[in-house]
Amino acid sequence: MKKKHKHEEYTEHEAPSAGNNDAHCGNDGANSSVDSTVDVKESIDKASGKIHELEKELAESRDKYLRLYAEFENYRKRGAKELAVARSSAQIDTVMPFLMIYEHYMMALDAGEKTKNLEAMRDGLKMILAEFRKAVEELGIEQLTNCVGSDFDPNIHEAIQKEHSDEHVEGKIIKQWGAGFKMKDRLLKPATVVVSAGPAPSRTENGAKTSGNS
Repeated sequence: MKKKHKHEEYTEHEAPSAGNNDAHCGNDGANSSVDSTVDVKESIDKASGKIHELEKELAESRDKYLRLYAEFENYRKRGAKELAVARSSAQIDTVMPFLMIYEHYMMALDAGEKTKNLEAMRDGLKMILAEFRKAVEELGIEQLTNCVGSDFDPNIHEAIQKEHSDEHVEGKIIKQWGAGFKMKDRLLKPATVVVSAGPAPSRTENGAKTSGNS
């Protein structure tokens, strides 16, 4: 009976120690839960701060884009306006000499209806022609003349007809009907010409045709 009593006393003596261990474990769990909550809050705060920074950078980038776009639009409009002014000025500078030629031509036409002096009319027309040539030359336009005797060049000549010629071999220009014009390396209008087809075929005594080269 005494042993049993001692065992009961021993058990009762150890019981408080087990209770203390359970309390200690409970405190550790509570501390871990608090730490986890703190970590989550810190992560949320960091993420919120990063989002705020990104939103700020996005707003700054958008503001820069809008300013650059506005500057580009102003530059484009200003460039288009300057180009239109330059084009208009160039057109005026080009047209002005021809307006003077037109005015002189109308004056000559009016004078021709009132006078019978053909010599004066001829001199007036020569003056108008000289003005026209000067205006054309100032634009850098070159007139293609004196093509007779030269080789036919399809790059600058337009053949409107072929004729036999005893003076010019085949492929040579024998007549020029219209002048050609070019500006630097660009052809504006080809010279209209007649090209030699070589000597005309001759006839034999029996009337048969033979080649002019035979």
